[in-house]
Amino acid sequence: MSRFSLFGGVALLVSCLALFIQGGSAGAVFAEAARSVIGGGGEVGRGVGWAYGFELLGSALGGLLCAVAVIPVFGIIWALALALSAALAVFLVSLVRRSVMRS
Repeated sequence: MSRFSLFGGVALLVSCLALFIQGGSAGAVFAEAARSVIGGGGEVGRGVGWAYGFELLGSALGGLLCAVAVIPVFGIIWALALALSAALAVFLVSLVRRSVMRS
């Protein structure tokens, strides 16, 4: 096996792991946002709709900010590391908040 094919395999595994963490974190963030909006009472459909709308707006603005400011300044690798770290932090806060709310 050549050194380049080994590197490609490792890069693929690291990419898949990063996408798995990012996807799980994004799902947790939306679930937490929906829970926060619905928790205040009111109509469930409207609350989830607002949460989803704000999630879409945040995603669009985050992508624009990343493309215009973060990637040109820090580079693609550090931008991805920053995004993954932020998603993981929000996921961990969501887990802690959920465990506190159940107690």
